[in-house]
Amino acid sequence: MTSVSASNFIRRLLKKLLTPVGVVNLRCSRPQFPEQLGLPCGSLRSLHKPQSQLKGGGPNTGIFRRLAVSGLLMLALLFFLLDPCWAEKGSASPGRKSPGAVNGTFVSSTILSVEIDPPDASSQKILQEAGIAAERPYSPLVIKKGVEALYRTGAFRDIRVEGKPDRKGVALKFFLSYRQMLSGLKLRGNHVIGDNALLQAINAIGLKVGEELSDTLLAKALMEVSRIYQDAGYYRARAVPRLRPGNDPHTVRLEISISERERTKIHPVRFTGDRVLSNWTLYICPWCLYSKAGEYYSRARLEKDVEHLQSLIQEKGYLKGTVFPPKITYLSRTNEVDITIEFDASIRIFLRLEGIAPLSA
Repeated sequence: MTSVSASNFIRRLLKKLLTPVGVVNLRCSRPQFPEQLGLPCGSLRSLHKPQSQLKGGGPNTGIFRRLAVSGLLMLALLFFLLDPCWAEKGSASPGRKSPGAVNGTFVSSTILSVEIDPPDASSQKILQEAGIAAERPYSPLVIKKGVEALYRTGAFRDIRVEGKPDRKGVALKFFLSYRQMLSGLKLRGNHVIGDNALLQAINAIGLKVGEELSDTLLAKALMEVSRIYQDAGYYRARAVPRLRPGNDPHTVRLEISISERERTKIHPVRFTGDRVLSNWTLYICPWCLYSKAGEYYSRARLEKDVEHLQSLIQEKGYLKGTVFPPKITYLSRTNEVDITIEFDASIRIFLRLEGIAPLSA
């Protein structure tokens, strides 16, 4: 059965099946119903006998039999439509290959055009050497070879390829995302902390001149600069980056402007836990602690104060006593830091010596 005869058969069959049952004359002449289905005469002769000649001929027998036959024909029609062989025959003519895509891959195609975004003559030349050019045969292996050749130059962060199929072939478009190479780094506005300390910290996180500058590295560099200034007692310091085009293509120069602003002071220090040290030592003694209320904050000085408190506790016999790392909270409204230091004295050890003879040196 050809595709034309099959379509005519389906159209006649649907027309017959969609006719309301109440309108059909069950006593019509024998040839009408077979001819409407396109079947030979006599194949359904028993269906058109008068109701009086049908076995068990009640008033609804003909309707029920007609519905049964219609259901069978409908099942046959569904089987015909769902048959994959007919689907393959109807999709393309025998011996003709489609220039479309199979599982996302274009087959039997020719490259119609090659577009690069943004345009780049050197990249166009690399693709041509890899076999990617207009009027050349399309192949996924050739596309992969061209992409790998572009990546080997080290100039690209990401490469994306899109193909637009056509009856004549495939139009290719390459989207190139270039790497931004850092050609220079300069600091401005830093007076409290020198360039060497800041540049050394920035280089330690991977941001260096001559290497790629990514958004992640830039964010880490700014956070590192802020951390250094906070440790020095400048919580309100701000670092603002500025990128300028470099002398070479796809290069940038980074300039970080720093606003140091006023220095942060210390809010009254709180001591919690086992209070084994006197208030005079903790609050009054001028040489015991440097981190006191009203003084400028410095992490380096605070760490020395913690070490000094640890030694004072051990001198009192609490050899296993601990001074925990201080908790620091910044109060932005007053530009102060709130410091809390916790003690754990543990067990105190007493050493008593008894005897008659004096101890020798």
